Amino acid sequence: HTAIALFPTNGGTRGASGRASDTADTLAFCRPAGVCGTRLVMVTLAGDFSDPFDAAKRTLFETMGYTVTALLYSATQASYDAAAAANDVMYLSDSVGLNSSTAGARARVEALGVVSESTGGWDSLMYSGSSSSGASAGTTLDIVSNTHMITRPFGLGTLTVFASDQGRGYWTGALPSGAQLLGQVGTGAFLTVFDRGAALFSSNTAAGRRVLLGTANSDPAAWNGNLKLMLSRTLGFASCSLSTAVTLMSFEALPGNGAVDLLWRTG
Repeated sequence: HTAIALFPTNGGTRGASGRASDTADTLAFCRPAGVCGTRLVMVTLAGDFSDPFDAAKRTLFETMGYTVTALLYSATQASYDAAAAANDVMYLSDSVGLNSSTAGARARVEALGVVSESTGGWDSLMYSGSSSSGASAGTTLDIVSNTHMITRPFGLGTLTVFASDQGRGYWTGALPSGAQLLGQVGTGAFLTVFDRGAALFSSNTAAGRRVLLGTANSDPAAWNGNLKLMLSRTLGFASCSLSTAVTLMSFEALPGNGAVDLLWRTG
């Protein structure tokens, strides 16, 4: 059995309104083995956490409950395969930089969920013949869809995600037909997701869940609560890549009858 936290969709506190508080109610449920796990491998430039931004991300992911290991971006395909088999989600760090296409090309064949903040690898992950990435400084993005589990807590429109101006990466070209666009910077795609089997470019399909999150060139110290919540839900979505069904539903928590998000996982 696993205890999961049930958080309110509106961020309210229990009081006269009777809503659940941010400290969360809990519910015990049985989770199938190997589904929605917490083993995360981060692909980095040095294959370790010597980069201070990578070290900060590892610490953040660990506070979210993940066990974090590192993989050298230039490792062999066999090493990527082994890392994929031993983990539940793969995170392509921006420290990889100009080598992102190498990491993207090796990660794209893996069935586990892959989250890439490194825009330079997005073309490889989508099997695009060319790169259409860009970046600009700012503190906000525009939520264009909040029906997906990642963006469900947020209202449509402008959302502040950085405490100070940071680099925001995005895709400026057309997206594959299987893409689900959730957030933009201007007209560029900042947050894009693909379910397993979704159509990519050149008649390819996603081997597992994919999330393109444009936090490239940003300092993790400037990530505010909105972005950390978005990232937590992103990792949860990606880590369920191998489950047979994942459904997000509204659930009434007791006591308090607060409307909460319940992620019910089956596999």
